[in-house]
Amino acid sequence: MMKEERIDYMIGYPWEIAYLSTQMSLGDELAFIDIKELKGQQWILSYVGCTKNEWGQQVIERLNAVLPIIRASDEYLFHVLKWLPDGIKPETKKAYEKSFLRSQNKQ
Repeated sequence: MMKEERIDYMIGYPWEIAYLSTQMSLGDELAFIDIKELKGQQWILSYVGCTKNEWGQQVIERLNAVLPIIRASDEYLFHVLKWLPDGIKPETKKAYEKSFLRSQNKQ
């Protein structure tokens, strides 16, 4: 819709916008503007939801078992960072290691 000039702006995570910009060959046509209210907030937690039945409960139990293991791997961080614009990768990696992995190790 932006490419067709049907909307003037959109709100999204930096990696979403970078991905769309690449996929749509927009190059420098998009500008990133930080949301003032989120300044300093390194991470926004997200959750997985499933149906409230036995199958859904099993899925959540499996995810809860494996996520702490894979989140600490270099491969996981690689996949997180590959969606980000180059300019924020070093800061994001540092914040991830400091805020997320250290707090996870304390649990």
